[in-house]
Amino acid sequence: MSDARISWSKTALLTSVVDDFFDVGGSKEEQENLLALMEKYALYTTVNEIGAKASALQGHDITKYLLETMSLQFDAQIAVARYIETEAEWQRSQYVPKFEEYMECGVTSLTHGATVISGMFFIGVKLTDDIIKHQEYNEIFRLVGTCGRLLNDIRGIEREAMDGKLTNDVSLLARESGGCMSIQEAKMEAQKRVDTARRKLLKLVLREGAIPRPCKQLFWKMCKNLHLLYYSHTLPYGIRI
Repeated sequence: MSDARISWSKTALLTSVVDDFFDVGGSKEEQENLLALMEKYALYTTVNEIGAKASALQGHDITKYLLETMSLQFDAQIAVARYIETEAEWQRSQYVPKFEEYMECGVTSLTHGATVISGMFFIGVKLTDDIIKHQEYNEIFRLVGTCGRLLNDIRGIEREAMDGKLTNDVSLLARESGGCMSIQEAKMEAQKRVDTARRKLLKLVLREGAIPRPCKQLFWKMCKNLHLLYYSHTLPYGIRI
């Protein structure tokens, strides 16, 4: 499993650099320059290296899927950055993004999909185009991303507020309650949604479907990793590993 582990690690490192840079802000020009450099050098080199090995094992071109997944997540980072950039304007115009609107970008921008898919081709399972493009994969990715985004925001809301980032899934839940929900209660509500997404994910992993079980188990392991990472911070809100 060395190729799977190495590709997983390289992709996780690459996407984390982008995610963390956007989290701490930076000017629009700095963000655009970073993405341009990442796409031109790091993304190109990493995707082609992993893609060449995976394509040889799978017997067909895998590079295009890796590139597509990574590009979607880079685009999501830009969208999230635009949310943050325009918060002051939103406040002046009294516009606040809806919870689902923010989640749509937040799930993708967390970059777990690129990390998992980079290792999926190296675990000894032949994956055809039909399997890779199947709707079941998209649903599994969405559920893992939902768990990750909500757990991240439950843990990070206080830190992000100190950094001046006002848009967070937990804060949006509190806002949309019309004053009926405190931040603490919003955290508990977010945790309930994590639990629901995790149960749905486990059902998909265990049942027979279009995607081979070993591939689905990779997503389950990513979900468990996320819970372990945020465990000490989310334990008071009900999570159990």
